[in-house]
Amino acid sequence: MLFQSKNHHSLSRRLTSSIAALLLTLNSQNALSQTTETDDAPAKKEQEVSMMEIVNGSSIPAISLMIEGMGEHENVPQGARISGGAFPLTKWTLRARPRGSDDKRLVEEKTFQSKIGSSSTAVVIGDFVLAKENEGEKPELHASILYLSNEFRGQKKPNRLTIVNGIPEKRIEVAGDGISPKSIETMNLFEWNSLPVAIKPTVKVDGVSLKLPVEFLPPISAVVIVIYLQDGKPSFVAAPQSTLQRRGAGD
Repeated sequence: MLFQSKNHHSLSRRLTSSIAALLLTLNSQNALSQTTETDDAPAKKEQEVSMMEIVNGSSIPAISLMIEGMGEHENVPQGARISGGAFPLTKWTLRARPRGSDDKRLVEEKTFQSKIGSSSTAVVIGDFVLAKENEGEKPELHASILYLSNEFRGQKKPNRLTIVNGIPEKRIEVAGDGISPKSIETMNLFEWNSLPVAIKPTVKVDGVSLKLPVEFLPPISAVVIVIYLQDGKPSFVAAPQSTLQRRGAGD
């Protein structure tokens, strides 16, 4: 089955370590499934698929995830990365809900359009709470599914860092060596491109500081870090953004 769960790695316990080393381990152990062809097989088959990964950056203990037509994972803990592998889908719908909930109002859904041969990351964020902004209004679900392309096109350059603020109703402040300071609003993200090989960003939220040193070491040239609440305290998950490798590229 292409849609397979991977082991959950708790990165927040090692804040003083370089994320790069951890990412290299994640990349080797939890690498996204890729098409495997013999040397005699037509190379074009490798470009007849797209690849995606899902990151659970929600602020609840666990969620259930379902890709329409491909089955459901009923227990996906915070910080888990799930590989969708390489699959022949260009349009697909992802649904997320709190684990064990049958309340249809608590289902977040998003449909993605992918190009053949592309790679992407979907990030689930929020606390899945129904809240009203004003009296008389329909409650809104504090949850979202963000789509991030893993590709480098246009202004998107290698040594790219994307930080996602998945904490509802909280703004985070990011600053540190090698990156420009930035305030990221709730349920939003910011992307830095063409960064130095080694950077030392610090994320501050509610008086708590998370130090997140990153080194862009081959094969890693793009990283996404999602900030969320775990047991009411800021935590994070970091994941490399992989791309499909095509034979003959650069030849």
